[in-house]
Amino acid sequence: MKGGYSIIFQGRKHWSVYIIPSFMCLLGLAFLTIPSDGWRFLGGGLLLIGGGKILSAASVRWTLTEEFLYIKKGVLPWTKTELTVPVSYIYECFAQFGMLGHLLGFGNLVVRRTEGVTTQVTETSIAHAKQLAGHINQLVFDRTQKPPLHSQPLQGSPSEELERLGQLRDKGELTSDEYEKLKKHIMDRID
Repeated sequence: MKGGYSIIFQGRKHWSVYIIPSFMCLLGLAFLTIPSDGWRFLGGGLLLIGGGKILSAASVRWTLTEEFLYIKKGVLPWTKTELTVPVSYIYECFAQFGMLGHLLGFGNLVVRRTEGVTTQVTETSIAHAKQLAGHINQLVFDRTQKPPLHSQPLQGSPSEELERLGQLRDKGELTSDEYEKLKKHIMDRID
């Protein structure tokens, strides 16, 4: 469970991104055994850089629930990023693959938000990127197929309807502008 919602899919970095940093760490350990200060300094540097890259890659999480896409990455406080994108704000998601990605099963993931192409979130080397993109696009499709709320008849008293709209806005299914328009529509029905 994430934020009270069940997890549909979770994407992480593919194992292939750990190969070069792991090699750097092993090489750094080997250099630390050499009695020369220069080699030990180089070994310590390789060990720190390789270890940092491994931790950074391991921190990447794309978690998809019914309502939100949670993106989390970064280890150090100044590199941490946590982003929560309501599914209703997503326009589309697609995965891009190179030849190696097709062979090993990873790709680059791009999520475009409804504001346009300038607001997009990307991540490279995500394992099972095609499946994650498919799940995201299915949720977006399911949401766009729902009939507009203002075309539905009142299901209760106006106060109950306003409360329901407030809950939808709080869950991220309605923007503030949509909420205000629907609120006005309900108030007009009363008169």
